Amino acid sequence: MTTPQDLVDTHHLDVHWLAGPTPGRPISGVRAVERLADVEGQGSGRLVVLTTSATDHAPAYELDIATRLAGAHGCAALLFVGKAEVPRTCRHLAERSGLVLLTTPETPDIARLIIRLDRLVTTTAAATLERLAAVQAALADGEADATELLDRAGAAIGLHFAYVGPEDATAADPGAVLAGEQLVGVVRAPDDEAAQLALPIVAAAVSRARQRELARLFAPTQTRGEVIAQLAFAESGHLPALVEQARRTGLRLEAHHAAAWLDLGPADASDADALARRRHQLGQVELAGLQLFGEMSGSWHIAAVTGNLLVTGTSEGSPERLLAGLRDGLGRLLGSNDGVIDTYVGVGGPWQGVDGLRTAVTEARMAASIAREKQRARVPHQFDGTGISRVLAELAASPTSRKVLDDVLAPLDELGPEKSDQAVRTLLAYLDEQCSPSRAAKVLHLHPNAVTYRIRRLQPLLDLDLESPGDRFTLHLACRVRAAG
Repeated sequence: MTTPQDLVDTHHLDVHWLAGPTPGRPISGVRAVERLADVEGQGSGRLVVLTTSATDHAPAYELDIATRLAGAHGCAALLFVGKAEVPRTCRHLAERSGLVLLTTPETPDIARLIIRLDRLVTTTAAATLERLAAVQAALADGEADATELLDRAGAAIGLHFAYVGPEDATAADPGAVLAGEQLVGVVRAPDDEAAQLALPIVAAAVSRARQRELARLFAPTQTRGEVIAQLAFAESGHLPALVEQARRTGLRLEAHHAAAWLDLGPADASDADALARRRHQLGQVELAGLQLFGEMSGSWHIAAVTGNLLVTGTSEGSPERLLAGLRDGLGRLLGSNDGVIDTYVGVGGPWQGVDGLRTAVTEARMAASIAREKQRARVPHQFDGTGISRVLAELAASPTSRKVLDDVLAPLDELGPEKSDQAVRTLLAYLDEQCSPSRAAKVLHLHPNAVTYRIRRLQPLLDLDLESPGDRFTLHLACRVRAAG
């Protein structure tokens, strides 16, 4: 839109600067007044033309009042006709309120001056609106890709819109291109009023196009990833149908499989803001992972599972090369994405076949749990397949064994997720430390009396005798498997 500076730059108008910030507020319309008191009724963005009858013989304090009123109402400028100087107080008032003071020589045809000013203001605004309408029409094709939309918008407005990566930009950028809530790029526009006004419209259209493109690009990978996640956690009775479904999607189940589990940590279900941030973080890391692993050679899949991410790789070639590829991809993902700051990563496998896939996923979850216990964020932790870790992994991977052990802890689950988690951690520390409240207290950072109180409160719920070696072993095993994920 036209600004006071544009009037000064239009030399045939013979308008000159007196005071006020450059370039001044955009001018929304032109009004002439014959009395200084009529400045009171002028609206925001107006260029108020003070005729000679309004200013001739007017004392300085009345000019001050008119300036103060114009500034208070958000007027763009006061144009003094035939008055080349104004009092210093007027200048100060204008500077403080953001008002511009202009002057033009006295003219016998004030009506012609008003028409010329109004034509300049309205013609510029009309042309801008016309260009914006042309851009909007050019973006109407709901199936065009991002490149086509940018070319069409540029042709409609007579300028070039550029699409660049999301570096050094935020989702609040007027040109931000979003896929869902994830920033995937930015549209940049030249320094032109119409182009800058059109920028959010263009960015919104390009966002929709990019979302369609990414959905088409990643749909096969995401579909197979979801089937893999179901295979990894399904009861044994459901496996035949899932195996058949997996084969129809093109998964080579007889090959070797490696897995990574990205543990983003527990989410507070009572905090809506925290849940929203968690979902945004999950989407950000998932999209980054899909893009990164999609550019790598091999067969890679990513799926969101209970607020965490499962990455799997499949290969009919060298198992060692498969594992190295997974670790390389994880390293690049963890090193380039701010969304994984508090993420704990476990790696499992490689193992062969459907059972091998399930074992690799279980190992990855257990390794991620160990990484969290050791507070080793952003560093992939390889599962240790020896000793008790192997036994726990086999138990966790077996739906039958898992159900038996889950039944042991079922009374604790009735307390709710948070209290159940606290109870399992307390029991595990107590049993790990050979039922010593003082040593368990050090692990839990509690007073020994607090540990004793918790154990006495939990024991009746479980209906187990902690003095019995058999009951104690069963409970210890159940807590170990539960804590390992």
